[in-house]
Amino acid sequence: MAAGAHNFKIEQGATFNNTITYKDANGAAINLTGASITLKAKDNRSDADFVIDLSSPNNGIVITNASGGIFTISIPAATTATYKFNRADYDLDITISNVVTRLLSGQIQIIKSVSG
Repeated sequence: MAAGAHNFKIEQGATFNNTITYKDANGAAINLTGASITLKAKDNRSDADFVIDLSSPNNGIVITNASGGIFTISIPAATTATYKFNRADYDLDITISNVVTRLLSGQIQIIKSVSG
């Protein structure tokens, strides 16, 4: 199955939280027990460095209900305040039993703060 396409908007200087439920084609939750999840973004796909590099369990992604397939992406305001890029391409991958699945890909847009 191809990755879903989804674009995120992050307000610069504000906390970003997004909860996602991973389900199969029939709508049943996929158990995330023992899974690892990563979200990596680059300003330009050809760049060597990531502008966002998150992972579970404690680096910006937390599996909040493993049997229910639920996880949360969380970026603190102090971190989003440092984002200088306008848009970045990202991939969100889930690894379960050494099988990597690209769940989502798309763009992350930073909504610039007027207050600094």
